[in-house]
Amino acid sequence: MKAWPLYVMVLAIWLGWCGPEWAAEGMFMDGVWYATIARNLSIGIGQGWSLQFTETLGNPFVSHPPLAFWLQSSLFSLLGDTFWVERIYSLGSVLLAGILFWWTWILLPQSGSKRTGWLPLLLFVSMPLVPWTTAHNMLENTLLLTTGISCLGWAIYLHAQRKYGLILMGLGAVLGILTKGPP
Repeated sequence: MKAWPLYVMVLAIWLGWCGPEWAAEGMFMDGVWYATIARNLSIGIGQGWSLQFTETLGNPFVSHPPLAFWLQSSLFSLLGDTFWVERIYSLGSVLLAGILFWWTWILLPQSGSKRTGWLPLLLFVSMPLVPWTTAHNMLENTLLLTTGISCLGWAIYLHAQRKYGLILMGLGAVLGILTKGPP
């Protein structure tokens, strides 16, 4: 049996679950804050380690480390000032995280194969918070990406005993801390 129909099914489930909310205008309040801070950074309001929400509120914004804001700000600089920027950023982060989790799965010696790679993706998209965070521009989108980098490093180390896998694990952890802090 070919595996591609199962991959298409997973994508359809995910898009059906988060698509309508993702395509609508409006977000959870935190996502609005994060998008505003990233947009401000892209137009020169605030600096790399001194982020700013408004002149009177969140100046400086120190509630979270800056990595997610830096990345999203780059996308604002590239694509301009539109509400689709944060949607594209969130969607791209979650899709890249899914690819990293799939790649991790196929490298695992006991379970991994491309024929069964749809299973971890189905489990991933069936978690209620994944579609919700995708639609609401949460920091967890970037955190999923950094977690995916760490997991891939772990799988590379297990699969091939390559030391760069350990470096990738550490890099993912550091990037995660720069996204959401030590927790």
